[in-house]
Amino acid sequence: MRLNWANIAIGILGIYIFYAPFAYKYSRQKGSGHVQAFFYTILMYVLFFLWIAGAAETLYGIGMVIDAPTEICGSGCVEEGKGHWEHPQPDNLMVGLGLMAGGWIIGKMAEKHDGM
Repeated sequence: MRLNWANIAIGILGIYIFYAPFAYKYSRQKGSGHVQAFFYTILMYVLFFLWIAGAAETLYGIGMVIDAPTEICGSGCVEEGKGHWEHPQPDNLMVGLGLMAGGWIIGKMAEKHDGM
């Protein structure tokens, strides 16, 4: 299995778009300039991406597969996909844990930068 990185990035952007103004405002209130606040906002998007993509890879690595919905039956109605277990995939598990560790490191660096 390979993750669909483009769909993950777009999905996270769809969620993060509501958080981005708050990340930007938070950075500006700390005394950052516009460019630094924009960089901080992008960095927080990367953090979200690493955690969510890492979790997806890790779940597949331990063998949990969440299938796509079987049917879309109109506005707001999606039939549940089926989940099932497969053999563990150590490669995917290591990639997932690596992505989440990268997100953790970025989060710690952001905390130190903010003086928290």
